[in-house]
Amino acid sequence: LFSLSAQSRVQEIDRDDEKELKVKLEYAAGNISLGKISYDKLCRIAVKETNNEITPNVRYDKDGTTGYLVIGMNENESVGVFDIGDQKLEMEFTDKIPISFKLEMGACEGKFDFTNLRVKDLTLSMGASSADILFNSKNKDRINKLKIEAGVSKLNMVGLANANFEKMEFEGGVGSYMLDFSGNLSQNSICHISLGLGKLTIRVPKNLNVKIRTEDSFLASVKISDEYFVRRSGGTYYSINYDDSAPALDLFIETGLGNLKVQAIE
Repeated sequence: LFSLSAQSRVQEIDRDDEKELKVKLEYAAGNISLGKISYDKLCRIAVKETNNEITPNVRYDKDGTTGYLVIGMNENESVGVFDIGDQKLEMEFTDKIPISFKLEMGACEGKFDFTNLRVKDLTLSMGASSADILFNSKNKDRINKLKIEAGVSKLNMVGLANANFEKMEFEGGVGSYMLDFSGNLSQNSICHISLGLGKLTIRVPKNLNVKIRTEDSFLASVKISDEYFVRRSGGTYYSINYDDSAPALDLFIETGLGNLKVQAIE
């Protein structure tokens, strides 16, 4: 019944002489999607809402050739977990210029498809959220820093070799997480992973150069495929066909009471 009162607000921002875009999102509760825009605009923001009291603010400013897009809730509004699902936020961005994303989510469900976008930096902080993050083709720009903080959440990241990151940090809490490093690894990449009580599955292609360093913990459950990884010294593992001359993925993993599984995929 509540859908009868639903209304949509769409905001489009024209592309001028911007050479880069910085996006900041603070979103308490709702459904979020992010992807590439199909026509020549800087971005398109659409909000479908059923409750006018939780309308997010969209603000755009420009300083020189850098654009700043801020999307957030009004500070004097309180949004509870039970508002989730009442509102949908759709964001689409240009693929013409590099974009830095800083995304903070409370109780949200999100699909972030960075395929064919030019991602320069990506920081994602999640509360009690569920999200899918996709890089289905190689990112044209090198990501300086990819940082993910996931709390009591469910997170799937697919195509991470395509993300083209120099350094990645992942911090998992009590949730269930899957990091899939499929794609084309063109340069050396380092990933620091720390896991609390959560469950983490890491998937790496069989043909990828991977070095895994773990700190042995009696409290953690760690399973690393012995069919595709060789343990050389201490807690260091190498993919079975490791080649020093090819780009490599370095994984540093710290686990507390968590459950870690590393799988090899086609």
